[in-house]
Amino acid sequence: MSEIVSKAVSEARLYRQAGLDALMVENMHDTPYLRGVVGSEVTAAMTRVACEVKSTVPELPLGVQILAGTRPPRGGVTLVASRRRCDTCSLPEEV
Repeated sequence: MSEIVSKAVSEARLYRQAGLDALMVENMHDTPYLRGVVGSEVTAAMTRVACEVKSTVPELPLGVQILAGTRPPRGGVTLVASRRRCDTCSLPEEV
């Protein structure tokens, strides 16, 4: 997890320096490829990454994409994101 978080934070800094005005974190290439529902370990991992990225670049809106064909995640990850997304929908975050 530490390597993933470190890479995400490093890339967030680079994107900010490049002038991007928003970021999206996604569990691309996550295996096994799940359909419909993700486990709590996926939500926990995405929450950790999203929290670290958001604390690194708090001025940028942050989206979260959780694969694959899942319902929007519940819990901490949605509290961090400016937007949450699943393969079949995109919903504004309302907390």
